[in-house]
Amino acid sequence: MRTYPDGYQHTVWPDHVERVAASIDFIGTWVTESGMTLDSIADLSCGDGTIPREVSVRTSVDRLVLGDINQQSGLHIVGPLPDTLEALTPAVDLYVCSETIEHMDDPDFLLQQLRLKSKYLFLSTPVSEPLHYGNTEHYWSWSVDDMSQMLIEADWSPVDHMLFIAESDQTYTFQFWMCA
Repeated sequence: MRTYPDGYQHTVWPDHVERVAASIDFIGTWVTESGMTLDSIADLSCGDGTIPREVSVRTSVDRLVLGDINQQSGLHIVGPLPDTLEALTPAVDLYVCSETIEHMDDPDFLLQQLRLKSKYLFLSTPVSEPLHYGNTEHYWSWSVDDMSQMLIEADWSPVDHMLFIAESDQTYTFQFWMCA
């Protein structure tokens, strides 16, 4: 809330615009190629909600559940993860966890709780970011192998992943995961 007192807007930074677009394309491609039908998508740390909103339009999702920690967001579910997950009833088909897990006190617990609330998970986080590199709000960083192991230990089955580097700012490499 201190960083984005008026709510997060991904369009402020070109690298965020690129990452959000790549996330939407990655999810959309996976849904199309898998032949899966999504009836519901949730993201309780959505900021401006662009990823779940765009995916829901592209995949004709009926139920979209958005939340955020920022009181100014105007969203129905407001508060920190994983506390707000109990408000996610019934469970959803896809949960979007974009650039969130590295900010959590207990990322393993969050992944376990998300498993109880969702059939599928999209996860995005930086790859092997040196802590204290630039974002003091990032408490954790994982290699691709470490993240794969974390997902498996939380009872997720990683079915696809890719690495992404924004052309406008090549500071970070991001790992995108689709899990069932």
